[in-house]
Amino acid sequence: MWKKGVMFLNTNNPTNGIKKVQSFLGEPYEIKVIDMENVIYRRLGDDYDLEVSGLDNNRKTIDADVYVWRKIPGAEIIEIYNSIHSLIDLKDLLGSISLKHRNLDPEKPLFVKSR
Repeated sequence: MWKKGVMFLNTNNPTNGIKKVQSFLGEPYEIKVIDMENVIYRRLGDDYDLEVSGLDNNRKTIDADVYVWRKIPGAEIIEIYNSIHSLIDLKDLLGSISLKHRNLDPEKPLFVKSR
């Protein structure tokens, strides 16, 4: 399947390392194959995607690269963050990028419906 110049395939035997990172990040992050590599992926609405590369291994340390893709008018990488070595730093960075590209104002509280 093609998505605006990027090929998506079914996940191909992801390692325990990438599975643990995806589990740590939680929903809405998922493992996908992009450009023949298992990566962590998140869709940010209709305009942007996040891709986290370099995690499909079983090393005890991480060395992740984050790519922000703008999908409209055509797929292009607009931001790159290299050499993230901590799961906490990775989660914080992805949260910050998500707020920025989903047009959410981090200064305004989000409405959360109580149960």
